[in-house]
Amino acid sequence: MNNRFLSYIEEISNRINKAVENKQNFLIISSLNPDGLSSSIFLLKYLYEKNSEVHLTFLDYISKKEVNNLFLGESGYEYDNIIFLDTGSIFSDDLVKLNKDLNKKIYIIDHHFLTIKDIELNNVVNLNPNIFNLDGYKEISTSDILYYLYQSLNPYDKNILYLSLVGNLYDFNKPNNEILNELIDREILSKYTGINLPGIFTKPLYKVLSSPFNFYIPNITGSDEKALELVKELNIKDRGTAGIFYKDLSEEDIKKIVSNIIKLKLKYNLQRTDDLIGEIYKINKSEEIGDLLELLYNIEGLIENNKMEGILYFIKKYNIDILRESENNLRLQFSKLLYDIINNNVQIKDENGLKIITIEKNYGKGYFLPLLLNLLIRENIINGKVIILLYKVNNFYKGIIKTNKDENKKLINNILKKLFDNNIIYYSSFDNFGGFLLDINNYDEFIKRLKINLRQENII
Repeated sequence: MNNRFLSYIEEISNRINKAVENKQNFLIISSLNPDGLSSSIFLLKYLYEKNSEVHLTFLDYISKKEVNNLFLGESGYEYDNIIFLDTGSIFSDDLVKLNKDLNKKIYIIDHHFLTIKDIELNNVVNLNPNIFNLDGYKEISTSDILYYLYQSLNPYDKNILYLSLVGNLYDFNKPNNEILNELIDREILSKYTGINLPGIFTKPLYKVLSSPFNFYIPNITGSDEKALELVKELNIKDRGTAGIFYKDLSEEDIKKIVSNIIKLKLKYNLQRTDDLIGEIYKINKSEEIGDLLELLYNIEGLIENNKMEGILYFIKKYNIDILRESENNLRLQFSKLLYDIINNNVQIKDENGLKIITIEKNYGKGYFLPLLLNLLIRENIINGKVIILLYKVNNFYKGIIKTNKDENKKLINNILKKLFDNNIIYYSSFDNFGGFLLDINNYDEFIKRLKINLRQENII
């Protein structure tokens, strides 16, 4: 992290502290994804402990025309400080224009889009790593920014700093190495090598193996019954099969489990086996949430089940049950949709370089689609230059675009920005790199314009 960016974070920290001292109130507008939620927890905890008046809301989706309504008209917000977290960059140019007359205190803390390159203009602060020659498309998430901001605001509290890695796991499938090493050095996290599946420290082994989120095991993923059969083969006599945990396994047991998983994958011509054994990051002093991946899916579960009050677990030690129930419901819907895609029970078509997956059945709210599509691509179950997943919700498609190259993220962002500015799509924050909301009536126009833009950028 460069010193110029850290210095500006310190400056923003001082401004927020001064606003708190002056008894000003705050509105936090967060994206509706794990990076936004984890970032929100930092600010919410700090402001709660300072007894500041604070309101947290989530920006699910918005059209170009509706941006004005954030501040104007009957529904306009009246707050001293408005802080956008992991959102706002796509319409930051509009916010700057609006605020020329309104003169509100607006902070955009984000790592996407970069539609304006000014650090501050018309009282709109743009705390974005891309302005400071840092890569917000590969390395730095919003929760990473909050890691530094929170320590400046509250240097004595290290209890929730592990939340800073959630955004990177969601957006980039890996933690930020600089922050990770700091957290390990400070004994907030511990690093282990083992089967790279969530819940390995807290859940029975069969529940770990049946987890559908980050690794696909044919016949096992999503099925507790089949996972129990796999565990039963270990023949551990000291306890019942359902009561066996990963910590109970010998090295020979682990080798046997891994060997059986690899055989199953190769039987179905699935080649992804090299990261089955990997680095696992245990959250120290937490007996309820064991590792970073488990944390990610717990937070995604709150979003999918509209149980955002569950973030109070991290602020006021709210009961853990709401996180566990939400994660279980997420697991169920995720597994159902994964099964139907693998078994060709959804519409998948190739259209001039685009692979379009259209889902008409109901599998919940669909906020987990980015995680699902990442899994499908990493397992090579779905492949193509450009993949579009469309999930029908009433008269809209909740959509996401992915390409086969990470370096195309910025180009996809720019294309979506054009479509947003031309009122073809709504901006949707469930995935800031490729997510959108599409009126079904605009489908043909959307596909036509998307193809034109993709060809212009030589993506297809």
